[in-house]
Amino acid sequence: MTLESANSILKLLEEPPKNYIFILTTSDLGRIIPTIKSRCTAVKFPPLSNENIVDALQKNFDTDKQEAEIIANISTGSYTKALIYFQEGLKKENVFAEKLLKMILQKDSANYLDFSEKLANKDLGFIKNILIIVNLWVKDAMHIKIDNEINLIDNPDINQADKGEDVGKVHHFKDCNNSKDTKKLKEILRKASSEELKKLSNNRIKEIETLKKCRELSIKHNLVMKIIDAEYQFDYNKLTFYFTADGRVDFRELVKNLASIYKTRIELRQIGARDEAKRTGGCGVCGISKCCTTCITEFSPITTQLAKEQHLTLNPLKLSGVCGKLKCCLLFEKEFYQEAKAKFPAIETVIKTSKGIGKVEKIDIFNESIFVRYEDETTEKMSLIDALGQIKK
Repeated sequence: MTLESANSILKLLEEPPKNYIFILTTSDLGRIIPTIKSRCTAVKFPPLSNENIVDALQKNFDTDKQEAEIIANISTGSYTKALIYFQEGLKKENVFAEKLLKMILQKDSANYLDFSEKLANKDLGFIKNILIIVNLWVKDAMHIKIDNEINLIDNPDINQADKGEDVGKVHHFKDCNNSKDTKKLKEILRKASSEELKKLSNNRIKEIETLKKCRELSIKHNLVMKIIDAEYQFDYNKLTFYFTADGRVDFRELVKNLASIYKTRIELRQIGARDEAKRTGGCGVCGISKCCTTCITEFSPITTQLAKEQHLTLNPLKLSGVCGKLKCCLLFEKEFYQEAKAKFPAIETVIKTSKGIGKVEKIDIFNESIFVRYEDETTEKMSLIDALGQIKK
């Protein structure tokens, strides 16, 4: 997506026609700029499993099982792609895959160069299909590491925690071999079993009662604090309570009471307004899920200067999110406005036109135009290109 097309879509999303609903589809969410993602609600359609595609091909077309498995693997969960591969066939891919496998097994290094040159002229999708076919042919004899990593993605795993074990999900992979903090990394111990997932669900239920009890005790101790959330460590070795407060709170007696009741290590952690909004979830003032619960991993400083750069009215009610702080989405558009404004003349820049001498009063980034006010108090809208040619040196 080009910058111009992204800006057009953004303008349409910000000021949509009445009674219209826009549905944007993409196969690669990472290529959508954050500004557009922040104004949309993501609805993910999970890909079909390979087993479902294999069953459909065998049932509807009486396909050979091995051929159906190859087609299912290279179609990446899309039945439409599977039908295209089935109709067009995979003769070329099979020929290349067979040659590659023979060279590997026979250690035929003499023909590697010639084969590599032929393969280099093929597109990336064709090469990927060849590797998938080879992998399927020898899946009982070899183990592909990347397959193992893909299976870990978004599946619950038991991992090391402070003095115990906890449950988490693999979000993405990162090369940490050159990192200085490798000693701080926790180890993934194993995949979570069905019994462990059941225990995790019971933990979530218990957290509701512990949260209620902690709130009652905080009132009993006359503590000026707002208990936000409670979180059990998977193995019950720690129970953490999150709270907000205007200043420091002496909660030592509260911790003693909680420890005597729940017989585990108690931690009370003070968090800010934005962290509270992230933990409680819900929708923002725009009507979609809060950015802090979907796409923001770390909070960055946000000031009213960002609103000024975007020519927004400095109205606290419109600029604040549900947490009471300035909206995080103001930061999303910082780079865009800085790049766009660099093309425009500064406010109060003198311009000489056929109507006389005037000054730039305001700019319209999305329509690439400026507004000029003349000495007789009349105004004129000009395109950016025309204005740049008439700026008084």
